[in-house]
Amino acid sequence: STPSSYENNWQVFDVSKAPPVSILKGNSSKSYASFALFDSKDASLAIGLSDGTIQLWDMTTLRPIQTLKNRTFTNPQKIEDGEYSLLGMAFLKNGLLACLHQNGKLDIWNLQ
Repeated sequence: STPSSYENNWQVFDVSKAPPVSILKGNSSKSYASFALFDSKDASLAIGLSDGTIQLWDMTTLRPIQTLKNRTFTNPQKIEDGEYSLLGMAFLKNGLLACLHQNGKLDIWNLQ
């Protein structure tokens, strides 16, 4: 079963130092991070949440860039069960982000 509350904060570490460099404050929904992907080319971080939402962060400023919400993922029970969780993500050429969800759906987002 899924926990009833989530903090949605993610700690960013510099592996050469002990304490976290920063804490990224996520949204306050009941979703949880199911996948994260770093793009060193653009210094961005994509965090996929269990409700199918993807949060993009600029890792040079440690600020959110944008939130991608899939409007077809609306069933609250499926969100609670994590059916929309991400199995994988990949940054593609030309500013595209591919996202594969637990329910088998593949989304391609244009980030430009």
